[in-house]
Amino acid sequence: MDVLILSKTHMNNGKCCIGGITDGDRYVRLLTPTGENQPENTEFSPRQVWDIEFNERPNPVPPHIEDVLVRSKKLRGS
Repeated sequence: MDVLILSKTHMNNGKCCIGGITDGDRYVRLLTPTGENQPENTEFSPRQVWDIEFNERPNPVPPHIEDVLVRSKKLRGS
């Protein structure tokens, strides 16, 4: 599914919070396959479009009901 990266917030723990929107107009927060925030050196950057396969995060805890676990990713246009 195509995901446009909207935000990349650097956190105090050396991780990044990555927010995006799917081509189906769903907001998502992209986590690692183990449910962690992305590492500081993540490839995701705002305004990029990625083809991403993801799973729903089991038992999402509000307010983060948009959490998904990234299984695979490929930058569009590369």
